[in-house]
Amino acid sequence: MSSPYLSVVVPVRDNAQGLELTLRSLAAQDLPADEWEVIVVDDGSAVPAAGTAPLGPGNLRVERLYPGGSRAKARNLGIAVARGEVVLLLDGDSYAVPDLVRRHAAFHRGSETAQVLLGNRFEPSWDTVRRLHVGDTKAPTAGVEQDIRQSWFGMEASALATSRVPWAFMFTHNTSVRTRDLEAVGGFDEDFAGWGHEDVDLGYRLFAAAGRPDGQFVLDPDAYCFHVPHFRDFGRQGVEEERNTALLRRKHPRFDIELFGGSRTHLAAKVAYYETVLETFRSSRVDVAKTLEAVVEPAADMLVIGGVAAPERAGRTVTWNHRAPASEDNPHLLGVRTPFKDGELDDVVHVDLWQHLLPDDVSALVAESLRIARRLRLVSTAPNPNESACDPDYLVRMLADRFRVDQSALPDARVSTIERRAPESPVRV
Repeated sequence: MSSPYLSVVVPVRDNAQGLELTLRSLAAQDLPADEWEVIVVDDGSAVPAAGTAPLGPGNLRVERLYPGGSRAKARNLGIAVARGEVVLLLDGDSYAVPDLVRRHAAFHRGSETAQVLLGNRFEPSWDTVRRLHVGDTKAPTAGVEQDIRQSWFGMEASALATSRVPWAFMFTHNTSVRTRDLEAVGGFDEDFAGWGHEDVDLGYRLFAAAGRPDGQFVLDPDAYCFHVPHFRDFGRQGVEEERNTALLRRKHPRFDIELFGGSRTHLAAKVAYYETVLETFRSSRVDVAKTLEAVVEPAADMLVIGGVAAPERAGRTVTWNHRAPASEDNPHLLGVRTPFKDGELDDVVHVDLWQHLLPDDVSALVAESLRIARRLRLVSTAPNPNESACDPDYLVRMLADRFRVDQSALPDARVSTIERRAPESPVRV
């Protein structure tokens, strides 16, 4: 008996109705049954998923995790027992269009370079759900039913192949990857517990392992499915997502993940912008050792962000040097989100790079810096910054209403020091 070319891996927990619809849609696929298989991984459902198996195609197997683990662990189990050269990751609440499996298989058979095929997932209205029950899989046109990723991440589907953040689109409810590529990066990280970001993390590692090339991720809008309604505890999901976001940032201390943790509206454009900024920034060299000596107390604990090496001094110094290679000790972060505790440092010193942050990110930098330190010092060594750079005078006026802002001119730099205002004493009458 020959092995199938493609394996569909479907994790599920306590969603019998969603799994029933998913399996019915897979039973209606138009790819010959001997070319693919379905593996349902029951992640500890109260009512075992095996009871739904007769509704699915004849090439269905059910694996069971007991007493349950996580979505990452369930998917890894499915990948481990898969016999196909390609794994199609589909959720247990996804109703597949009849040619979905065939389109994923054809893509990988015809591509030697691209690694990941993503398909759309519609968010169906109740009317569309009724149509699915009778097998009507016509794509909906209403705006509220469209794939939410395009509005979240500020990127049209057609731009995915050249995007600098294709991993942000990798939601594994309709995604296929060659089995060997999944194995090469270690599959899903099982440290992601509960809801959120285990799939984004996998996509990020696939992208980084390949050298961040264009064309690695491709989206086929005609390979679509429907996210069938089921109960979702958004409060619990929010808590789990926040925890998993923190893990994602710890694993990948780079500015693209730093930005992913906040506003997602213009993520794709912002990451492309900062990659260009940093490429230009790294081509120049500055020496601000004397400036740091002049403005920071020798024993102060400080974070220095920009393109300078750590100076020798008595106090603790953490340096994020964008002109040196990234490493665990030298993360390439912008400073809008940091791993430090409240009030952990005395000073945050941002050298030159701050001038190229977008306006909203400048505000985020100020707020984050004054969360972790008493002062933020913005150092500018360029006497005449270009027109795309932040105007220091405008920035001072922008912040003066809320913060104490002092400016000093040194021989080799201009420094703006920003501190929180001391709370006013109540007026006694």
